[in-house]
Amino acid sequence: MKIMITIVIMTSRITVRQIDQSGLDALLPAYAEAFADEPLNVWIMGGEVPEEHRVAFFRDLLRRALAGDEVWAAELDGAIRGSSTWIPADSADRFHAEAAELAAMAEIAGTAALGRAATVARLTAERHPTAAGHLYFHSLAVQPGYRGSGVGSAIMRERLAIADAERMPTYLEASNEGSARLVRRFGFEPTGEPIRLPGGGPALIPMWRDPVC
Repeated sequence: MKIMITIVIMTSRITVRQIDQSGLDALLPAYAEAFADEPLNVWIMGGEVPEEHRVAFFRDLLRRALAGDEVWAAELDGAIRGSSTWIPADSADRFHAEAAELAAMAEIAGTAALGRAATVARLTAERHPTAAGHLYFHSLAVQPGYRGSGVGSAIMRERLAIADAERMPTYLEASNEGSARLVRRFGFEPTGEPIRLPGGGPALIPMWRDPVC
């Protein structure tokens, strides 16, 4: 069962809060724009997915996340400018199951983009920690015009403070060195070798953070 965390954090300019399913339409525009140039997403889409299909894909991702996981957003200048998804996990079983489901869908659909997405799901599931009681920091997306404004850092700071209070370690895969540098500031360190994607895909950097007690 999903438990909503009713916390609203405000700085002088940025408001951070958890989003429920009623916030899908408000969240989608910033989410889709933010991921348009994200290295992993660019590799998966391959320039072959029409805009309307890409937005529909993002809508489905958000709908699923809002239904079963945690979605946090930061508002600045009167609108949502950044968002992130977080998955409390007790094992890697869920991610292996999702990878198998995506592989079956890719085989039926026969599209290259779905095949690449299935490859990412399989390779990341194979490397996902098996430790019970960890938090998977699945994604962080900030609109291009608001990168460097503190939006992404504000989300991370508040959600990781909760993880620290719960003594919960956190895992993620950074999709580029810039992202890795950002999360290092919050205590993440590389764990193991990069996850190398075929066909010129980005090397994903597995990173782990122990709670700060």
